[in-house]
Amino acid sequence: MLILLASSNTELLARWEESVFGLSSPCIINNSKNFKDRLPKANPDILLLDYKFLGLNLQKDILDITNLIPKIKIIIFSPAIADNEEWTLFKCGIKGC
Repeated sequence: MLILLASSNTELLARWEESVFGLSSPCIINNSKNFKDRLPKANPDILLLDYKFLGLNLQKDILDITNLIPKIKIIIFSPAIADNEEWTLFKCGIKGC
């Protein structure tokens, strides 16, 4: 099982990496510009995604990711998110928030 950690926040990535230690060797992407190129090569089972990482068009990006890698399980991390936006992201394919 491959877990991909995606955030530009180095402290957050360090905490996530420590949290998944022993479950798998995580792959880390900390630059959103390289994300879409590296994602298919990594082919992760689980994506832990920082809400702010991809930018303003998150719903489209989630749909693109789930179309590209149908087996992927996406978990969004956000300090606060409106209920209606959270439900929209679930409809787009995330598995947790």
